Formats: sequence, C-alpha cells, structure tokens
Amino acid sequence: MESFTIKAAFGHHQAGRLDEAEAIYRQILKANPRHAVAIHYLGVVAFQRDQCERAIELIQQSISLDPRNADFFNNLGNVLNRQKRWEAAADAFENALALRPRFADAMNNLGGVLVDLERYAEGIEWCQRALAIRQDYSSPCHNIGQAMFAQNRPAEALPWLDRALQLRPDDAQAHFTRALVLLALGRLREGFGEYEWRWKWDGFTAPRRSFAQPVWDGRELGGKTILLYTEQGYGDAIQFARFATMVAQRGGEIVILCPPGLRNLLESVRGISRVVAEDDALPPFDVQLPMLSLPYVLGIELGTIPAQVPYLSAPADQRALWRAKLEAEAALIVGLVWAGSTQHANDRNRSIRLSQLAPLASIPGVKLFSLQKGEQAAELASLPADGRIADLGNQVQDFGQTAAIVEQLDLVISVDTAMAHLAGALGKKCWTLITHRPEWRWLCGRTDSPWYPTMRLFRQPTAGDWQSVIEQVAGELRQLAAAK
Repeated sequence: MESFTIKAAFGHHQAGRLDEAEAIYRQILKANPRHAVAIHYLGVVAFQRDQCERAIELIQQSISLDPRNADFFNNLGNVLNRQKRWEAAADAFENALALRPRFADAMNNLGGVLVDLERYAEGIEWCQRALAIRQDYSSPCHNIGQAMFAQNRPAEALPWLDRALQLRPDDAQAHFTRALVLLALGRLREGFGEYEWRWKWDGFTAPRRSFAQPVWDGRELGGKTILLYTEQGYGDAIQFARFATMVAQRGGEIVILCPPGLRNLLESVRGISRVVAEDDALPPFDVQLPMLSLPYVLGIELGTIPAQVPYLSAPADQRALWRAKLEAEAALIVGLVWAGSTQHANDRNRSIRLSQLAPLASIPGVKLFSLQKGEQAAELASLPADGRIADLGNQVQDFGQTAAIVEQLDLVISVDTAMAHLAGALGKKCWTLITHRPEWRWLCGRTDSPWYPTMRLFRQPTAGDWQSVIEQVAGELRQLAAAK
C-alpha cells in the first residue's frame, strides 16, 4: 500500500501537480514520520516553489535519515546552486558522486557550478565525463558552451550550444546563451532572433509586461500608437532608445514607458511623442513591444545600426546651469565612474575600486569629477582632501541632470555601466573599461564600438587585469591633456 501511495505521489509530482503530490507525501509522513523519501520530495516541492531555505531544511533532514542516498545530495546541490552558494553546491554534488561514481546528472551539475566558480577546465572535464556516460545529454553541452564563452572564446562556444539545441530544441536557456554568443560575434540578425527566447527561460529575471494590446510585428503603423517599454537596466534603455526614431518612420505615435529617472532624458529622442514614467497612468495605445526586441523586429544587422550621435540631449535648463558651473575650468575636465549596480550578474568582474584609478589623479592638466552614484560613491571619502576628484554624483537626481554635466566634459572614463551608454548617446568622447570577456554589445577584440562612434574600448588583456588597462588609460590621458 505504501509503495502504491508513493507511486501515486510521484505521478502527480512528475505531472506538475505539486499540491496533490504534497498532500500524499504528508499522508505518508503521518503514518511514518521518518520516511526519508517523502521528506526529500517535500523538499523538492519546496524548491520548485522557490522556497529554498525550506527545501534545504527538508532535504538535509532526509539526508540525516538516509545518508547513503546520492539523489538527496544531488538535489541539495541543486537548491544551493539556485542560491548561488556554489562552493556548498559543489560539495553536495561531490558527495553524490562519492556515493554513485557514474551519476551523470551530478557530474554535469558539478561541472556547471565549477564554471560559475570560474574553474573552467575542471568544469569542462566533469561535463565531458557526463557526456561519456550519456551522449544524448544536452545540459553538459550547454555548460561547456558557457565555459568557452566565459573565457572569451565565443567561436568555440557556438558548436557546443548548437549540439545542445540539436539534442533539446526547446531549451530556452541554451537559446539565450546562443543569442549572447551570436551577438558577441557580430551576427546581430541571428542573435536578436535567438534573444527572443529570453521570455521562455525562467532564469531571465526581467518581467514581461502583460498588455491586452498585440505585440508589434514591424509592419507600418498607419497612425497607430505604439508603446515601447524598458525591460532591463538603464544602460539598455539608453542604448536601445535610438530605435524609437526608426519606429516613428513607420508612421505611428511613439509612447515610451520607463523608470522615472530616465523620463526627461528620453523625451529628447527624435520621434518620441510622449514618455511615461512607471506607475503613471498609461495613455491609450494600439500595439506594444519591449525595447530590446526592436532590433529583431526591425531586422538590424551590424552594418545597419543607427549610430548617428547625439540622439539624446540634456534638458535646456540643466544644460545652462552646468555650463555656468563648469565653463571656467581651464584643465581637461574628465568624468569618472568606477562601479555599476551590485545587482548586476557580472558586477564582481566589471566594477573596480576608486583606488585603482589613483594614477589618473596625478596627471598634470586634468581635473577629475566623480559621476559615481550608489553606495560605491562613499569611496570618495577615503581620498585625501586635496580636491583632486570633485564629487558631482551627489548633486544629480536623474539622467537628464547627469546628461547636462556630461555635455560640458571633455571626456568620460567609465567601466561598463549606464554612464558609458549615456556618454556615447550624447556623442561625448568616452573611454570604456571592459573585462576580458565583456558584455555582448562590445563584440570581440574591437577598440571601437559600432553603437557609439565617439567611444573607445580599453579591454583587459587577461581576466582580472585592470592594472594594464588603467596604465594604458593613464598614458593616453597624459597625452590628451598635454595636447589641450
């Protein structure tokens, strides 16, 4: 009877009927409170409901009752992996493999967390071991592709992702990773097509808005109103706002929905009829589209990126205010940003410390202004009180005000943040400091950007080597100041 009850619970569980499965697991535990399998699968149900702490508690309880069960350790690793507790997850997967050495799922899972820990060679080795056992296993192929891409080897990543999708064509995460690889390789039309899979991957955190109006498919608008809405970071919104002008050429009225801090900046984009801040009432509209879908709908390729700058401008009153404040500066005036949002998935690699930019502060003929916002701006307090870096970030509240400052500068030096996009969109000279394997938008190996003609890219020669980048920037800045 008990085996039949567990079998019934598994049937509900595998069919996704979590409430029914949970009810049966609890019935089993009323009769036998030490039933390790029922406790374990209650933990799995909690995990599937994203109740990770409860899942860990239950799975660890099942392990204490049955410490020889490799599946229990494997699922514990899966929960820890979702929490990005990768070291602990690796330990759990290793425990599973100690109990069942040819456990292909645990091999693949261990390989995946080792890739997340940037232990790429080890991660690839474990994934290849999993493939040696199960040649039709798509997930290790995806993990190897991710490892190659993370090492700035996109051309080598692509065949692995293709293989993953041959084995599992509906794998949304593999499609999403393949999109990033194609975009990094400059294959924009294909890449943006694959990027539409982001909405089907549960790891994509930007919420898709639910509107009754249909999604725009690119056809002529014929006077209709289209709502374009931001979906990810500030930098993405600034980068993709350029496409609103192309949409307006299709004969429609353009309404932009964006965070409040971008409102008065995006109002300056040619072709936009109205900008609405989030939480404000929306005007009537006929069709809608997220902004990062515009290149796909418009059929953009590398050679057709609309890169006429500036395509943004600061509000006139703010421009006059900051012109009056900064026009007396005789030195080369340079804005600095050294860190982005800590919520960014790759922030630990893309952001630096202010102290690493110290060589720039001693260059003759240069006046540095901090445009840094957020908690990292507190690093300014650690500098000597000699005025070498003046803080302007604390004087602005939105991107329109920041744009007014940037328009008065000679140069912006920034890590890969929204500030780099803002400077580029304003047509301002911008030096962007990027990691060895940067965001897809900076492509591979280039020192220029097809998105921003006035931008120059300073790339890490190897992973983590900011010193070489900053030494190069300091040398170039010294020459620029001397020539002014």
